[in-house]
Parts: sequence; structure tokens; C-alpha cells
Amino acid sequence: SMGGGRGVGLSPLPGGTIALQDLRFSGFGVGFGDCFGTLNVNVAPFEMRILVPRFRFEGVEWVAGVVETFSFCRCGVEFGSVGYEGWIYFPHPETKPDHFQPPGLVEVIAPRILGLGYGDRVGLRGFGDEVLFVKGGPPSPQVWGDRAVFGVYNVGFRRFYE
Repeated sequence: SMGGGRGVGLSPLPGGTIALQDLRFSGFGVGFGDCFGTLNVNVAPFEMRILVPRFRFEGVEWVAGVVETFSFCRCGVEFGSVGYEGWIYFPHPETKPDHFQPPGLVEVIAPRILGLGYGDRVGLRGFGDEVLFVKGGPPSPQVWGDRAVFGVYNVGFRRFYE
């Protein structure tokens, strides 16, 4: 899903969570630059396993009283034979107790992908030294570290800073 990180209908934050967090991350040298929004990809029955993220930020207070840990891993997204570079965005659930996200849902921060809609299929490529997609349990022979095709869980185009 390309969403603005607003948790549509759920967020008490009018600018959206990603827009507020981006201000903090850019201070650490990580900005979302040409990225348009979040893409929520359903990778079930696989789950994402972060090995060594490109970036990990602990104790980020991105809004008063909200302190979380975030990891970012490089990824590639393919749609309609076009490749895009993006980031897997992972707010650590142990620092976000009031938020549940299914283990088969991966959030990707990516450039705008024209024509992408709900239910479309995308190729998602993790970099094997940073992140793997595994089918249940610890990494096994059913590891997809290179590229797999998954369904788009949710799409609604919206810029971070509308």
C-alpha cells in the first residue's frame, strides 16, 4: 500500500507518523528523499527476518512521550518490469506495545509506483546480508533471500507531507 504513514482513520497525528519520524531520521543522516509513501506488502506465509539492518535507531522520541526502536533494510521493488529502490521500514514491536502488525506484513518506503493498486503483485527483493523472507520458524531450506513475488496488501497514494 502506498499510504502516507497516517494509519488511515487510526492516527491521532494529523501529519502522519512517517512525516514526523522522517524529521528525526533525516537528523541521523537517513531521509526518504524521493520516496512517496509506504507500501504494505503481504508476504504470508513467509515472514521477514532482519539479520543486520542497514540502519537501526534505538530510543527515538519522534513525538513527545513516544520512544521507539526502528530498523531499515535496503530492498528492491519490481512492478510491471520496472525496478525501484526502497527501504524496509520496521518499527520494533517490543517498543510499540499498543500496535499489532501481522508477521506477514512488510512495510516498504518507496518512490511512487504509477499504476500500482490494491491486490496487485510486486516483486520484493531483500538483500540477504540484511533481511530474509522465511517460511515459518527459523531460517530453513525454505528461505527466500533474493527475490519473491508477493501481493500488495493495501494501496492508497498519498504524499508524506500533504
